Amino acid sequence: MNFANLTADIIAVNSAVEEWDAGLGPIVRWGGYDQKSLSEGLSQRFEQFCESLESDDFHEECWHIVLAADVFADWFGKWQHEVSSGTEMVGPSGTPDMWTAWQGLLGQLKKRSIRHVESIREFLRQGVGASQIAKNYNWRQPDGSLDMSRTHQAISDPDTVDPQLNPEDEKREEELAARWQSRVVSRQRKADDLAAVNAPAPESLEELLTLPGVTVAQIKKIKPELDDLTIIDGARRLGIRLSDQQFPTSERPASAVERLRKQEEEDDQAREVAEKMEAGQQVVSDEQRDVELRVKSLDKQGFSQEQIVELFSRQGTEITRTEVADILHPEEEPKPEPAKKAATKKAPKKKAAAKKKAAEAVK
Repeated sequence: MNFANLTADIIAVNSAVEEWDAGLGPIVRWGGYDQKSLSEGLSQRFEQFCESLESDDFHEECWHIVLAADVFADWFGKWQHEVSSGTEMVGPSGTPDMWTAWQGLLGQLKKRSIRHVESIREFLRQGVGASQIAKNYNWRQPDGSLDMSRTHQAISDPDTVDPQLNPEDEKREEELAARWQSRVVSRQRKADDLAAVNAPAPESLEELLTLPGVTVAQIKKIKPELDDLTIIDGARRLGIRLSDQQFPTSERPASAVERLRKQEEEDDQAREVAEKMEAGQQVVSDEQRDVELRVKSLDKQGFSQEQIVELFSRQGTEITRTEVADILHPEEEPKPEPAKKAATKKAPKKKAAAKKKAAEAVK
């Protein structure tokens, strides 16, 4: 996408934002009060815009805009997740961070100005001294001092000096290129992970049938080429009797909340990978990565943690249920222990004892 098309899309979405902002509704009940909510139409415009960012096919002149748009997309996705979860942690009209990111994006809708250093001839015409020329071109020795030898050579023969970018602009462009490359790498990594998770499973039907509690539906997920009769026949040949509960049942499609949660987790993982790679850190070993992807693949296909551990054990790889849980839910906090009930039944005993003692004293 080129600069003109991208900026036109953003301006069109912002027109919808301004129209919604000028209106009085829609109104929803939130936090005990009537609050203005983001309209369904504007939410859809934001979703469509964020989906358009799912590409690396942007002209170089768009890079700074797309990176700013990525920030907005992240905050918008987080707001959607919170709202869809039914909590009142965020307002129905968006979060301050989300709208700050949108305003930041609007501030990027202009082409980057890339300045060039004046030519040597122009500097000489203006009477600029040799030291200042060296500073303007950032010609320096390895120790950081000005490279006056190169400067005097350039002054003696100005035509040998090619046009150069302004040092500040050059540094900015280098940093922008690095950020864009990090985006490309993280998105490719994400695509590779998704392909690995969705890859066909190597297990045979016999291996799957002998897993504890395995169902026909689970096997069909991991082996979509098999039908019910083939699976049931395989079970009979192995002497395995499938109970009624193990026959396939209608499956509920993933809700919008689940899709948003998974998308947010994938985005967070992609950003974490990109940050580690940019910092020169090793993300995970190839062996560990293969294990994690295999665990996620089996989980996505409906296998329980116990079944996943069993499959790995049969293939000669030892992994515990705790390790499987950590891979599937890396940030899940342990549940707090239930509070102990106050001992309120002992008080009557003390009261009765006191009455008995008083009665004895009277006697």
